[in-house]
Amino acid sequence: MSFVNFKNVKFFSRKCNSHTLIYDEACLDIASDRDVTVWRQYTKCVECDYAKVLDSNKTGSLLVRTIWPVKYKVEDGYGPVCNGTFNFGEYGRYQLNVTKNGCSNITVTEQPDEPLFPMLVAVVTMLSIATLWYLVKGAYRKISQWEIWNRLMRTESRSELLIGSPNNGTIRRVSTRLRSADVFRGFTIALMIFVNYGGGGYSILRHSPWNGLTIADVVFPWFAWLMGFALCLSLHTRLRTAMKRQTAFFQILRRSVVLIFLGIVLSSKGRIIEELRLPGVLQRLGLAYFIVGTLECFTINASNNYLPGTAIFRDLRSTWWQWSVTLLLVGAHIALSLCLPVPGCPRGYLGPGGLHDNSTAKNCTGGAAAYIDTLVFGEDHLYKGGSFRSLYKATAAFDPEGLLGTLSCALVVQLGVQAARVLLAYSHPRPRLMRWMLWALFTGAVGGSLCLFSENNGPIPINKNLWSISFCLVTSSLAFLIQAFLYFIIDMYTLWEGRPFYYAGRNALLIYVGHDLMKGRFPFEWKLEFPSHMQLLAMNALAVLLWLSIAIVLHRKNVILTV
Repeated sequence: MSFVNFKNVKFFSRKCNSHTLIYDEACLDIASDRDVTVWRQYTKCVECDYAKVLDSNKTGSLLVRTIWPVKYKVEDGYGPVCNGTFNFGEYGRYQLNVTKNGCSNITVTEQPDEPLFPMLVAVVTMLSIATLWYLVKGAYRKISQWEIWNRLMRTESRSELLIGSPNNGTIRRVSTRLRSADVFRGFTIALMIFVNYGGGGYSILRHSPWNGLTIADVVFPWFAWLMGFALCLSLHTRLRTAMKRQTAFFQILRRSVVLIFLGIVLSSKGRIIEELRLPGVLQRLGLAYFIVGTLECFTINASNNYLPGTAIFRDLRSTWWQWSVTLLLVGAHIALSLCLPVPGCPRGYLGPGGLHDNSTAKNCTGGAAAYIDTLVFGEDHLYKGGSFRSLYKATAAFDPEGLLGTLSCALVVQLGVQAARVLLAYSHPRPRLMRWMLWALFTGAVGGSLCLFSENNGPIPINKNLWSISFCLVTSSLAFLIQAFLYFIIDMYTLWEGRPFYYAGRNALLIYVGHDLMKGRFPFEWKLEFPSHMQLLAMNALAVLLWLSIAIVLHRKNVILTV
């Protein structure tokens, strides 16, 4: 359906049997001159058997999810009648006629909605507001330079505010933080809030059921990458101020323990102690921070004496200890994932279990990763959800933030550390940009090669649930690219100051904890009886704006949560 002919049909409250359609749902009416059986499966469900959805009936209406194309087949008492694949549109109603000569093509009886229209409206609105803001701001700055304006308002000129007045000797204070990194962190926390609150109900803003990569999947590894980036700069500064390495180590240990404790506290909401979830997002960040932080604490070059030598390898010199240990962790992750014997499961199984692989590994969700977590934590202390469960009908215990994935998470943190080393090793902006681009190309090429630049192929498919090595490398490659781009427009040429994300980036931990505590509570979220993309998008965007506003207020009051 084109945008020109768009009609917002969802408010007509269409039904499928007695069910009122909501976003990402459609209805298929089946009419036959004899009893037929209908089987269905989504194309996203890899190597899955068809599921029976209509048994020995002449007519019936089937509720269909519209996120992925649907494979279907029709049988009667004599055998197969027809089969095919169809991509349904949300809120649409469709007709399939079955006769003795076969099946008709699926036809549209009631036009579907255009799901991307609300997203288009939101993007155009935000761009318009941003453009208007910068036009007004630019006009104000231009007017404020006029001498008559300064006399009327009795204010200092912009040049005096920036470089100081020769009469009072005031100079501008230069921050030691990298502003583009704070902006990147703030953008990531804003994206995380939007995703965790629902992402407008769009599938691209939800986690992949198993293999694959969506926008929602990149948020967590970007946080880990940025944590490594900040760790290197902070540790380097502390050690250069004559802080003992033992003292720095205990600070790293304390922060790791606090992160793990906060993660367990946040996971405890609505749970009894016997089913308390032990793995989690902050828990993994805390463990990865401890691993990489300890390694850096006792091996980092605390001086700025980077020898000239070969410029292209300058940021790698004196880091062989760090990368040797990191590669050992990567090797351990791959070896355990592919070689650890798991009772009742194929060796090296990396699938979601359930219907996957024609149900031959039904109770093997996650393979070695789930097996290790079950041995260490027990099934009752693992995550019970996951988008893969509804698609693959998997019931086995599995936690996407388990122990095995922490080893590969340490690789992401170490790559963030490496990005910060580039800042320390190269003093000029251009070689920094070129070096980040080289790292982006290298990690992206290796990660893409491991999964053969596809979703389900290659020796190590890209998988957020397992934090596969290909997933870590590809998401880190994107992080290098974004950091280079933000550094170019913010720190080099000051084309953008990074507002409002800068404020959230300075207080990311407090915003993260707050958004988790307030999830499901007004005014950040409320229940919608029959939700649509437009309603969900408005509600989730409002939540992001509220938290960004809170970050601005906290910044102005100098309230920053650190551990």
